[in-house]
Order: sequence, then C-alpha cells, then structure tokens
Amino acid sequence: MKGGVTAFRGAIIGAMAMLTGCGSLSSPPADTFYRIAPMAMAEVPPPDASAPLLFVPPFDASGVHGERALVYVHGDDTTLEQYRYHFWIDSPRTMLQQGVADALRARLGVQAVTEPVGHARELRGRIVRFERRTGPEVDHAVIAIHVDLLGERGRVPLMTRDYEVAVALDDDSVAGFVAAMNAAVGEVIARLVEDVASRGAV
Repeated sequence: MKGGVTAFRGAIIGAMAMLTGCGSLSSPPADTFYRIAPMAMAEVPPPDASAPLLFVPPFDASGVHGERALVYVHGDDTTLEQYRYHFWIDSPRTMLQQGVADALRARLGVQAVTEPVGHARELRGRIVRFERRTGPEVDHAVIAIHVDLLGERGRVPLMTRDYEVAVALDDDSVAGFVAAMNAAVGEVIARLVEDVASRGAV
C-alpha cells in the first residue's frame, strides 16, 4: 500500500512539473525598447543670451504614429499594424522634438527650447509616416514629416517644408528596421537644419 501511495505522489509531482513547463513555453516574449539616435553631436558650448530663441514643441501625430509601438504598413500602403513586444523608448513625437532641437543647437547655435517661452519663433512638425514599409524585394524604413517655421508675431509661416526619406533594410529583423529608421531620421533632420540655415530664418 505504501508503495502505491508513493507512486501516486510521484505521478502527481510529475504532472505538475509538466504543466509548469508547458506554462513557461507559452509565456510571451519580453518587451524590447529602441531609441532613435540619428546623429552623434559634438559637444558645443551653450549659446549666449543674444542667440535667437526657437521653440520646438512635440511633433503632432495622429493614431498609431503618436504611440510607442513600432509600426509597419503592408504592401497595399493602406493597412497598418503595430508590432507586439517592440516599442520605441519614447513616442516618435518626443524623439523627433528632441532630435531637431539638439541639431539646431549644435549646428546653428540657436537657443532651441522644448518649453514655450515669450518672443520666440516656433518650429512646428507633424508626423505623416514613421513606419516600416513592406515591399516585394526589400523593406524600407520610411519617415515623412511636414514642418512650419513661424515668426515671433503672427501665424504666417516663414518657411514650410515637407520631407520624406526611405532607407532600405539590411536584413529582415526588427533591429535592421530600427537601424534604417535611425538613418532616415538623421537625413531628414539634416535637410531640415540646412533649410532653416539657408533661409536665415533664425
């Protein structure tokens, strides 16, 4: 009788171990987070008090482009989905705001601020695309933004521009998408800063 009880207990323990193992196999993968670091900025001294002030608010975005989940669009270029378990470390709205402000400070020496201040010009951006585009041969990381540079007084833009860059992925991984998006964002920001400088808008 004792042997039968021992065998029964062993069977129960074995079944519990199998259930625990199955549970671990079905656990979802851990979330992974990515940052946008489009440019390696050299250290520059802070601008003096006489440098122009430029307010850069968070970029506008609608729907999925305002959220942190990575986004991909199907070959029909109309159907969008979000990746599961893969997120930007911050929303694209904030990452682009900070990237543009950093570039303006480093390259033009302006006082680019991310909080509103009086008597400052304002650079407004809107995200149109910030996604992975699937293609028949190779996928691309695509960014498209609209930008208005407004004067200190009035709402008539001093400069209005649209930018779009697509960078081919080196491989099919999510990491490859993030690397291509970093390159695309860097190119867009470089073009924007060059346009602001060439117009003498700040």
